[in-house]
Amino acid sequence: MHPGEKEWVKEVDSFEKGQAVSVTLENSFNDWYIAQLAGFLEDKMDGELFLHWAFNYRNVFRYAWCSGL
Repeated sequence: MHPGEKEWVKEVDSFEKGQAVSVTLENSFNDWYIAQLAGFLEDKMDGELFLHWAFNYRNVFRYAWCSGL
């Protein structure tokens, strides 16, 4: 975040300011796990919703950075 910029994501506590990437990755993992649980419980609608949200990690990861791997 730029100096003076206010945090707009309500899930980011004051001690997490500037850690939006780690919060996004944590939420994506949690959403993936919930999607797996929904699949186990045969709740297709919730499973698809949480799996869709789980892909938010793509907002902080660029495949071009790994092109040399």
